[in-house]
Amino acid sequence: MPMVALTVNGRTYEIACDPGQEEQLRRLGGELAARVDRLVGQVGQVGDTQLMLMAGLLVADELEGQRSGGPADPARALAELDTIAIAIGDLASRVEAIAGKLEAA
Repeated sequence: MPMVALTVNGRTYEIACDPGQEEQLRRLGGELAARVDRLVGQVGQVGDTQLMLMAGLLVADELEGQRSGGPADPARALAELDTIAIAIGDLASRVEAIAGKLEAA
């Protein structure tokens, strides 16, 4: 199974794919990296997990808008993104605290 190296937010991830899908995976990875870069410009470095989730939510919002027959409302998405970012930050803090306790044990 071919492996493709994708760099998002300065980190490289090795992703497996079906033979012949390497170029599409690189293209999609480039799109995700660009979205994450835009988010970093808007909200700063809030952690890879949070940035990936936020980028995924933006993509899901766009897809939902396309399925409903109209474009996603960028203003609404950005407003919701702030609320989501706060909730994700809280969750990330909890996960980091648990990880710290596990490492100390």
